[in-house]
Amino acid sequence: MTAYAGFYEICSPKKGEFVFISAASGAVGQLVGQFAKLLGCYVVGSAGSKDKVCLLSECLWLFVFFLLYLALLLGLI
Repeated sequence: MTAYAGFYEICSPKKGEFVFISAASGAVGQLVGQFAKLLGCYVVGSAGSKDKVCLLSECLWLFVFFLLYLALLLGLI
């Protein structure tokens, strides 16, 4: 319910738009990612570990990044 209502009723993106999913490896994040891919959106997600990044990029075909690496690249850590 949360993923569906948040994606279709609150976000309501159009085909071809970019959708960013924070905590994409969680239950709601995975569903929103699948909804977005089915709608034809470009999906970008974040995950908190390398294992979660592998799960999402290999199984769900999402572009996912590991938040620690991004923080290091931006010089925040």
